[in-house]
Amino acid sequence: MKQLWPFLLSALFLAACGPLPITIDLLPTLKQNGYDQGSLSQPVTVPPGAPLNDQDLKLPDANGYAFDFQVPSLPARPASLFLDYRARLDYGIECLNDLGGTAIAQVYLAGDPQNLWQSPLEGADASAAVKQQGTLTLEGSARLSQAQLQAVLDGHLVLGVELKTQGLTGQASSDPACLQNGQTLVKFTGRYQIERAVVEVRFL
Repeated sequence: MKQLWPFLLSALFLAACGPLPITIDLLPTLKQNGYDQGSLSQPVTVPPGAPLNDQDLKLPDANGYAFDFQVPSLPARPASLFLDYRARLDYGIECLNDLGGTAIAQVYLAGDPQNLWQSPLEGADASAAVKQQGTLTLEGSARLSQAQLQAVLDGHLVLGVELKTQGLTGQASSDPACLQNGQTLVKFTGRYQIERAVVEVRFL
């Protein structure tokens, strides 16, 4: 009987631990399709000296990036999924003086483009004071919602990054280089680079 104890303890230990986590690296698929980076330029025309409203840029566009990937064979339905991510978002604002307010970046993830911008990745956001040129870094491990979890299991995701301002203040420049037909052409630009995107599948 004593000889059976080590085997029984090992069996109990394995049963308690369950299957080990499995990882799915999304970055190779994103790179293969050129979806690991994107950019957008949005011009806004206002009278010289006039204030400007808050801006909201959807990257790469209103539909986001949709892509399919290979889901490994899983021993059971996962209890939870986490996305380990790192992304950098560079932005610029031209022809707007005396800037103030906050720049905010947020990652969105869904299985359907129609639901993309209502599906933020929990905790995957960053903010900083608005500058003429700035960088926002998004990095961490975020737990996926049940809808996002199902999208991963289906092997189909839609990805988007939002760059917006909050409490934006500033005046449209009257510099001749910024004028077009007597109006100031203010330009907002954004570019993001995804550097890490690994899904960790957990069974407990």
